[in-house]
Amino acid sequence: MFLEKEPSCVTGPSLPTATLQPPATAFAESLSGLIERVTFHNEENGFAARVVRARRTDLERVQPVAPTPHSPPAPQPPAPEAIPIPTKNLPFAVLPAGTWDIEDVIQYYQQHRTNLPSGLAPDSLELDRIRKIESLGPAECWVGKETWLGYVVFTFAGTERVVLECPFKGNATYIIHDNWKQKVMHTKLWFRENQKGQYTKIVHLGYRWLLRVKNALER
Repeated sequence: MFLEKEPSCVTGPSLPTATLQPPATAFAESLSGLIERVTFHNEENGFAARVVRARRTDLERVQPVAPTPHSPPAPQPPAPEAIPIPTKNLPFAVLPAGTWDIEDVIQYYQQHRTNLPSGLAPDSLELDRIRKIESLGPAECWVGKETWLGYVVFTFAGTERVVLECPFKGNATYIIHDNWKQKVMHTKLWFRENQKGQYTKIVHLGYRWLLRVKNALER
């Protein structure tokens, strides 16, 4: 419905087709159609209110387009990539690629037997764990230093998952799911308390221990 000023009174049940020019504050386009009736008219000033049956094309032109209810969601920004950590800053040192073998890992433990952290007694060392993990075909071996002294990390081709092993009695095997270099920048206590769901803990019980390690790597 539009309100406008007209020069003369409009009467009669049916009026001719007209084009209404809306006020400046309304839509910017004119609306054409058939005047069905005059609902109000002031003879003194010519002010009138009229009901107009507009053409469908006019209605489609002036009505706003509502958003479709099934519009696809806005694309999400990509997840930030892990910032590479310089190898020299890692609390682990990689053994020479392509040349290391299990004897190099055993030598690492023999070298540090006298300066292991408290809780890692030399007589509780179980090197057979290392030999069994070697049977899984690791690609790299990283030996721990500083706060991770006594631990080794084995990486494998085709997966981000790694084995974090401490071959002393009372210590479990951990499968870190991803970004292991980021996570070992913290202490083992922080890792266990703040990364729940980001690793798999495998206790050394029973003959199926190595199979559980293999299955955790393949998930």
